[in-house]
Amino acid sequence: MKIEYRNCNSCKYEKNSFLSVPCNSCKLYKGEEDNWEPANDNVNHPNHYENSCSLECIEAMELVFGEGVYNFCLLNAWKYIWRYKNKNGMEDLNKARWYIDRCKKYISNPDVYTDFEDIVENIDQWLLSHNIV
Repeated sequence: MKIEYRNCNSCKYEKNSFLSVPCNSCKLYKGEEDNWEPANDNVNHPNHYENSCSLECIEAMELVFGEGVYNFCLLNAWKYIWRYKNKNGMEDLNKARWYIDRCKKYISNPDVYTDFEDIVENIDQWLLSHNIV
C-alpha cells in the first residue's frame, strides 16, 4: 500500500509543524482523494504515537524542543541500524531511513543549526547501498 499526502500548504495544521511535514490529517489512503483516513504504517506514521490531536509525537516534540529534535532523529537512525539484524530487519532499516530523511530536512533549513552532517551523509549512503530509499 502506497501512502501519499495532500499538499500541507493548504492544511489547517501547516503552522503546527516545525518542518511542515505531513501529519495524520494529511494522510491519503489508497491514493483516492476523497477517501482520507488514517492508515497504520509502523515506519512513517505509527498509530501508537498518535494522540487525541492531529499531531504525532515527533511533531509535538518539534514544537516543544525545536531543532533539538535533530539530534534525537540522528541517534534513532543510528539505533535502528545498530539493531536491525537482531530485531526487526527491514522495518528497522526503513525506520532509520525515515529518521535520516528527517535529519536532511533540518540540514536543508538555513535557519537551523545542525552538526554531524557528515555522519548523516554517511548513514544516508549506507542505507542507499542497501537499497533503503
